[in-house]
Amino acid sequence: MLSAHSLALRNAWASEAFCAFALQNMPNLDFKEGIFFKKGAEFEKLQEKNSNALYEKIKAQALQVEAPYNLYESLELDRKSGDLMLKKLTKEGLVVRLAHNLFIDKATLLNFKEELLNLLKNTSLDVQTMKTRFHFSRKYAIAYLEYLDLDERIIKKDEKRFLKSNI
Repeated sequence: MLSAHSLALRNAWASEAFCAFALQNMPNLDFKEGIFFKKGAEFEKLQEKNSNALYEKIKAQALQVEAPYNLYESLELDRKSGDLMLKKLTKEGLVVRLAHNLFIDKATLLNFKEELLNLLKNTSLDVQTMKTRFHFSRKYAIAYLEYLDLDERIIKKDEKRFLKSNI
């Protein structure tokens, strides 16, 4: 047996009134993949809507995207669902993972890479240059430089990046 009072005793953060409200509204909810949602709503459409919202938020933040859990919180997504959506976006090639918790829109990343390659025609790039020129934190600067290192036209020498054609 379960009551609002017994739930409130087990969960210090939940008031008895809150627990009563939750129990009274349980018949109005469906449950799928660990998520409660309003009866009658199509789960797949909800997932797609949330996935699109996550992608749009990543695109809007351009080069300095928030950490995934902060994105999820702003969209009111649970971590499990958000992680699955982010994996799906990555698998679809819309988003690129640059570091443990740094995901960026692929088109934005490719445009930025071209900008960096143009910069490299005249100068070298290192962490300090990235921080100064683009106002990046060290975390972002390193992630973008490591991505740039994957390009065969780039050579890394003493923590500085150069175009091979300039050496």
